[in-house]
Amino acid sequence: MRKGKEYKDVFSGINKVFSVYKMSQPELRQDPITGIWVIVSEGRGDRPDKFARPNGHVTLPNHDPKCYFCPGNEHLTPPEVEAYRDSNNSSVWWTRTVPNKFPALSLEARADQNLLIKDGMFIRTGGYGNHEVIIEDPLHNRDIPERPSDLIREMWWMLRDRLTYNHSKGLENVVVFKNKGEEAGASAEHPHSQLAASFTHLQQLSKEIEGSQRYFSLDNFMDKKRQCVYCDMVHQELEKGVRIIAENPYFIAFLPFASRVPFETWLVPRNHKSDYTLITSEEATSLADVTKKVFQKLRGVLKDFDYNMVLHSTPLNTGVQESYHYHIEIIPRTTKIAGFELGAGTYINTISPERAALHLNSYR
Repeated sequence: MRKGKEYKDVFSGINKVFSVYKMSQPELRQDPITGIWVIVSEGRGDRPDKFARPNGHVTLPNHDPKCYFCPGNEHLTPPEVEAYRDSNNSSVWWTRTVPNKFPALSLEARADQNLLIKDGMFIRTGGYGNHEVIIEDPLHNRDIPERPSDLIREMWWMLRDRLTYNHSKGLENVVVFKNKGEEAGASAEHPHSQLAASFTHLQQLSKEIEGSQRYFSLDNFMDKKRQCVYCDMVHQELEKGVRIIAENPYFIAFLPFASRVPFETWLVPRNHKSDYTLITSEEATSLADVTKKVFQKLRGVLKDFDYNMVLHSTPLNTGVQESYHYHIEIIPRTTKIAGFELGAGTYINTISPERAALHLNSYR
């Protein structure tokens, strides 16, 4: 039993009136891609502002002389593999990529180490792959909400370049991720992302691909066959409008129906595209604009929040171009994973994505 109140949608471009419900009972929601169930239990969450960090914004300097990633300290990182620099002054850069100084995977490992080695019931293999750091901005304290859109675009374009390079080396499986803040596992304050590439399958991406292939092979809710689950999701989110927080001609940003954590947000291309390396220049500019809007809204509600951001793109040679759809997931670190999540493999979300979207849309 639910009781609700009607709200005018504050998101520009959608003129619908919709209901945002206060849930009187917990609800289980299933992710249509992975099949994973999430418990939405709003009574545990109280007010959305409880997720904001109480001390507010942490002030950092523009430049930290001890930071490996700040301009002037380029000698403290491994030699860069790519950089976007001022054509008139090569010492001035705005985005650069270097090998990770403490790699989880290494190109120096022998390729033949990827042969499976059995030790009784246990199996192991070599850690051949690549691990890079993308330094997103020359300023030590300028994360995405404060960054100009053209520099956010350069970040996304650099990630495209690095994905293309690693695929060209035959590294089929690539994950691009950003850890911001201690709660998200960041080891450095300076804004940066990471790329890890390997021959081995990435489990979360494999689940998504399997789920998208399964959906593609079945009749779906639109009574069409052989349809991408992400395309259908975009269609339904646009039709309902209650979880969308930003959109433009190329992308929409919404809180997924089965959000694992409060304020989880996805950025998804409107048109079908499985491989992020095929993003066009115009699309990258559009992605930068929607990224900035999303992070400004998240900052408005959550203040100085820690988060993880992950780019999921199709691996090489998988034949899933029709069924899979690249996308970006933003996971604010508003809650901690505890015993229930670890033991049951099921998340508990203490604010519905509909109510979270309403609060995010109060920030223009």
